[in-house]
Amino acid sequence: MLKTLLRYLMREMGKTFLLTSVGLTLMLSLGGGVRNLLKGEGLGTMEVIQVLSFVVPGAFTLSLPVAGLFSAAMTYGRFAADNELNACRAGGINVHKLLAPVVGLSLVIAAVTFWFSNFVIPGYIKDLNEIVGKNAFRIVMNALTTKGAFEFRGNIIHVDRMVNLDTGEQDADGDVRTFAAFGGAFMEMSGDRPKRVASTEAMVAEFESIGEKPRVRAILSNVRGFDLEKNQFYEAAEQPFGPYDIPPVGIDLKPKWMTLGELRRYREHPEAVPRIQEALTHLRAQLRRYLFYVWVGERLQGPDHAFTLGQPGYPWLEVRAEKYAADLDTARPRLKDPHIVEHGDDRTRTITAELGVVSANLTRGQDVPLATITLDGNVVIVDSTDPDKPIRKASLELPMVYIPREVMDQEASYTDAVLLDENKDLGLGKRIESARAGLIADMRRQVLRIDSVLHSRTAFCVSVLVTMMLGACLGIVLRGGHIMTAFGVSFAPALFVIATIAMGRQIALHPHTALAGTLIIWASILLVGALDVLVLYKGVRR
Repeated sequence: MLKTLLRYLMREMGKTFLLTSVGLTLMLSLGGGVRNLLKGEGLGTMEVIQVLSFVVPGAFTLSLPVAGLFSAAMTYGRFAADNELNACRAGGINVHKLLAPVVGLSLVIAAVTFWFSNFVIPGYIKDLNEIVGKNAFRIVMNALTTKGAFEFRGNIIHVDRMVNLDTGEQDADGDVRTFAAFGGAFMEMSGDRPKRVASTEAMVAEFESIGEKPRVRAILSNVRGFDLEKNQFYEAAEQPFGPYDIPPVGIDLKPKWMTLGELRRYREHPEAVPRIQEALTHLRAQLRRYLFYVWVGERLQGPDHAFTLGQPGYPWLEVRAEKYAADLDTARPRLKDPHIVEHGDDRTRTITAELGVVSANLTRGQDVPLATITLDGNVVIVDSTDPDKPIRKASLELPMVYIPREVMDQEASYTDAVLLDENKDLGLGKRIESARAGLIADMRRQVLRIDSVLHSRTAFCVSVLVTMMLGACLGIVLRGGHIMTAFGVSFAPALFVIATIAMGRQIALHPHTALAGTLIIWASILLVGALDVLVLYKGVRR
């Protein structure tokens, strides 16, 4: 008799669960899910179908707990409303045993939800990004064609007319596509501030899909603009733009989209997180510049007051300056009355000026930074091929040369562990120490994000057990056989648990409230569990 009743309850609850889960899945996936997941336009029909195949399973996973709660409240509410529960009591059946199907279905849903949220959905997200990433060129072209502008990392390009020069061919290194634009403007940003604004008559741009990050570079023709940093107008027959990384047009792989294995690995080694690695690479670039500037200053303080830049076989410089000053934050040297000998393949140039500024830049794709010297004030150039005709200029920027290898070796001596050790004061200047402190703080925040994701995912899966049991018990107590009653009975605890977990997750992201946020996440589960016990033994009589 009991087995027959359990099979009957399981069958009724299973039918309601399947219908509800299908309806919720369609609503979540087709009612804005794809639009929220994609941050670009221009995908073809097959790509959209592939995206839907990834979105639907994710929406199905999210709908499972709600569908299970509704089916439990609906089935047991109808069971009580039809007096079948009273008949079971009259027959001497322990009513509590009739809740076994709820426990069984909730365990299955919890296991499926845990598996999908920790492994399946993150895998789908990565596949989705791969599909959208392959179509990044089409998305960028569509934005430029339809909207006339494309914005990335604060850098904005506006064009009047587009011509696609893509041949569809792929070289050995990757996919490089070319397009031309006529009439337009661009704005370059330095952090959150405009650096340069200009207009251009024409532009030829290359879109590179080499490696993991697509990049765009361009050559602008007949440029007229205004440099905000130098506060001056300028004109150029040609001007390079970029290369710049195109940001992901799919979903940024934050901790909430990582697998359980990735979360655990990055929890133990937060320095391996891609965004931390990118910030660490930028910090090392700053470190190389700083060490190079210190290297220059040490040699200018020496008995010869001179240093040499470059490598044999390439253009190299002999630099001498009796006096110099260094920036307090960056150690960047400024030379007073510099005397420079530039050595080329078949000639030398002797250059003097009133002021010289040494600069080091890290060029994309090169492991060794390049250095240059900008001269200002009464620049005199004497070429060895015609020494009797000196050339005078107001300013001059010398060609870029390689910095000494010993600077690179010194930079390599600062391991990642040393740079990320908050207890060590490396004495590397205010700017680098500030960047180090920010990077270490970002690592702490990353650990907090990972912890909040781990706790919220696990709590959400565990909540299925307690909310489904509460839904079934409330359905029995309220005799909620009507669909609206079942909806209300299931909606209230589900909304409470989801809202509390979301609130606790946000609170757990801050260092001073991390523990409180974690406690809030699990407090909702404990509270609903306590309500289960209360309703089960006080409201549902055996």
